[in-house]
Amino acid sequence: MYGVEDFPKLGLPVPALSDQAPDLVLAATPDYMFSNESEGDFVTQVAVGGTHGYLNTDPKMQSIFIAWGSGIPRGIRLDSISNLDVAPTIAALLGLEMKHVKGHAIKQIVRRGASQ
Repeated sequence: MYGVEDFPKLGLPVPALSDQAPDLVLAATPDYMFSNESEGDFVTQVAVGGTHGYLNTDPKMQSIFIAWGSGIPRGIRLDSISNLDVAPTIAALLGLEMKHVKGHAIKQIVRRGASQ
């Protein structure tokens, strides 16, 4: 559990400065997850679907990125990407440019000549 004093290091707003701040943050211990079950044996298999209870700074916290359709070259396989790059990539595929953002268009899947 993280209290208000931990929020700045987690990149979260604090209640004194924002009405969008949480009262507390719960994060599962590594190799554990939150569940709606309150009784029974411990779960020993990896969850099939997504789960909650992880901080986005956890290096194991990853998701799948699939890009397919008009403007996306076939057969491109990417290593890990930043979530910050998804919106600028979609914008570039639409011929738009996102300025003043931390991410960038993923050059391997954006056609040459598209806004980057």
